[in-house]
Amino acid sequence: MGKRVEYMDAAKGIGILAVVIAHIDIDMLHGKNLFDIALYTFHLPLFFLISGYFFSCRGDFKSFALKKSRAYLIPYAFAAVVITVFELFAQCVISHRPILEVGSYLLGGFIMQRRFTTLWFLAALFVSELVFWALIRLLGDNARRLLAACAALGTLGILYNEFVRVFLPWNLDVVPVILLYLAIGYTCRKRNVMTMLIEHRGRNMIVAVAASVACSLINYRLCGEPYEMFAGQYGVFPLTIMAACCGSVAVILFMSLVRCRPLNWLGRNTMVFFMFHQSIAMPVAIKVLAVPPFSVSSSLVGRFVTFLIVMSICCMIHAVVVLSHCGALIGRTNTRAVGRHR
Repeated sequence: MGKRVEYMDAAKGIGILAVVIAHIDIDMLHGKNLFDIALYTFHLPLFFLISGYFFSCRGDFKSFALKKSRAYLIPYAFAAVVITVFELFAQCVISHRPILEVGSYLLGGFIMQRRFTTLWFLAALFVSELVFWALIRLLGDNARRLLAACAALGTLGILYNEFVRVFLPWNLDVVPVILLYLAIGYTCRKRNVMTMLIEHRGRNMIVAVAASVACSLINYRLCGEPYEMFAGQYGVFPLTIMAACCGSVAVILFMSLVRCRPLNWLGRNTMVFFMFHQSIAMPVAIKVLAVPPFSVSSSLVGRFVTFLIVMSICCMIHAVVVLSHCGALIGRTNTRAVGRHR
């Protein structure tokens, strides 16, 4: 689809930072504060909206499915192997748990994939994009009908999570909600919504932030729990969607104002950070900080140091994969070029 849109890459960079910071806070504080609630409002919807914005259904279903398999399933399998080896070593060698017990738990988790590790995101997005392709072809690429259909499916998904609350294999229960985000992003591109918003980005960014914060606070006050797709917590769904979309738009508009190459790079290379930050990098960081010479007394300092260690470990994993010319393992079809939006 031509050259990359740098501010969209930078927005994804903000999104992955929000994911990492929120997970660090949960693991270290064993709970959520208002800052984490704000992060959870937009960090995953941002990725779904951007995926919808750049979505293309060219070609037949077979070629599309193969393309998405290379983008998502190969990294999924690679990460599953790496995480399994890491956990077998950590649990069996260090903690002396039975290898069969740990192995069966990991094997079943990755095959059934019911919110298992952060890889649940890849599995859910893969299935959602296949379904979204079919919906576009079925509805004749009509943005209005597509949005209406996905809104109806999203509502059904919310009702399922509210009254049944059983996580389905490969996170099929969250797919209807993701479809709505994909449709919103897709419609924004079709109707040139972002172009119009960027014309008055300063004012629109302030409005978007205010709307997102207001919807989030009202939602939290009404439901008493934060919005979290992983746990199937959606609050008052219209408020949730409004907060997520406005928060995501605010991030995109902000990054259209600011130039930041590190965020651009991070947004182009989110895969390793998604796959390994919580399952590998964070346990290592927390273990390092537990050693007396490196321990920190302040929780805020400890979280910041943990964040630096986690990001450093993920950057090293990324560098090893790319320098080994194995970019396909992290969804990269060309390890040299900046690349194009898929």
